Amino acid sequence: MTLKQQTTQAMVLDAISRAALTLDRADDAQAGLQQLLNEFRRTLLQTNGQQSTSVLYQGRVMSYLLQHPANYPATVDTLTAVLAQFVSQQSRDN
Repeated sequence: MTLKQQTTQAMVLDAISRAALTLDRADDAQAGLQQLLNEFRRTLLQTNGQQSTSVLYQGRVMSYLLQHPANYPATVDTLTAVLAQFVSQQSRDN
């Protein structure tokens, strides 16, 4: 029997924080992503993790990464995976 772990808002916030903290502010692309992630974290807290907020920022983060290719730390990959699972889980739950 396999247990499927639920991705929580706290897990998403943790992934956002870890990714933001490991970005290099001296790199323009990474500094821009850090600013976007800080905005995402604030908005997620203000909206209490509403699905629309998660979907919006998932799109914004993915779009940013595609438009600004750089050598991002592994925490950014972790964030995109956690965020994708969270959004998918929210859409199944609703």
